[in-house]
Amino acid sequence: MIPDPDGRFRSALRQTAATLFGADHPVAQATTAEALQAAVAALPETERDRLMSATHRHMREDFAAIRAFLPGGTGTLH
Repeated sequence: MIPDPDGRFRSALRQTAATLFGADHPVAQATTAEALQAAVAALPETERDRLMSATHRHMREDFAAIRAFLPGGTGTLH
């Protein structure tokens, strides 16, 4: 199965928002791509920058997800 990079990004964005702002935050609660985009757009610029920076860090440090994109990758570290 080919990994879904957009889904990975949306998941990382929601997880990071829950960590930074709480699980009840609109970004963490968004269930569609459109709702997620609207919730992120509604953030003040400083919060949006903080969220995007932390999401980028989350994605670049998620070795299992990175491995899933490699040829023969399984998405696990074992």
